Amino acid sequence: MSLKQTLACFPLTQRGAGTPLKTDAKRNLLIYARERTVVIRDIVPTGGQPIQVQLYTQHTCTVTAVAMAPNGCWMATGDERGVVRIWACDHPDQRMKKEEPYYMLGGKVLDLAWNGESNRLAVVGEGQPPAKVIMWDSGNSVGDMSGHTKKVNAVAFRQSRPFRIATAGEDKMVRFYEGPPFKASKERPTLTSKEGDLTTHTNFANTVRYSPDDSKVLSASNDMTVALFDGKDGAPLKAAKVHAGAIYAAEWSPDGKCIATASGDKSVKILDDGLATKKEVKLCAGAKPDAGDMQVGCVWATAGVVSYSLGSDLSIIDPES
Repeated sequence: MSLKQTLACFPLTQRGAGTPLKTDAKRNLLIYARERTVVIRDIVPTGGQPIQVQLYTQHTCTVTAVAMAPNGCWMATGDERGVVRIWACDHPDQRMKKEEPYYMLGGKVLDLAWNGESNRLAVVGEGQPPAKVIMWDSGNSVGDMSGHTKKVNAVAFRQSRPFRIATAGEDKMVRFYEGPPFKASKERPTLTSKEGDLTTHTNFANTVRYSPDDSKVLSASNDMTVALFDGKDGAPLKAAKVHAGAIYAAEWSPDGKCIATASGDKSVKILDDGLATKKEVKLCAGAKPDAGDMQVGCVWATAGVVSYSLGSDLSIIDPES
């Protein structure tokens, strides 16, 4: 008897919270967790073969954050106890970088981000402090990432030098750190628009992501707004209210000219880099929208914009048609 094919289950969802989805540097894979299992899978079949799936099952608690290193060789996965494992995803034995996992935070790990050289890892979530950055091979801290007063929902690492780290938290703040060793950047001037003072969001900040060329950072929030910041010094550039519900996820297009957003208003929007709406796609499973149609996660892959709903429907959207 031999294994013919693995069929991967989709991640669990929770009302009022986003479902983290990640992809690899080439944007061909979909990466997520379900309970104690990490799933790495093709987004669409390739070469006439079934969808290929890799599972990692060595966590003893629910996995809450995943991130693949830019070199494609290593995965970092964090769980609800604050434990981070770094393991080889390019080999069947899935060996760990170190024999013991890293005990990073006093609570749940909510997001992970690698630097462009695949040798530093930013870890954010619950606990005190709710954010750390470490050397991947030793677990040693590389600076001080204090500043947030509540749990940190998301982190992004600038891939090119000079390195920067951006974080977004439930204290409504988007914070920037420069290094290494990393320390908080100086306060930036207030950005004012028709939506008001948007240096900070007016509700939980859920997502923060660097553009592919590292020139800009986006943040998205429960306050239905997307904000843009300078990628090097963190200066606010622009902000706009773009949805009628909380924005749970946002992602840059591969060329950095567009942004995809997934919202509780049951839609996915494609924005230009000036935050103007280029396309709105209403995603409804039936004739009448219900809570299950809320969009709680998205990534921008080579196959298109991949969006995930509260009702566990995975959609692939062609941004051109």
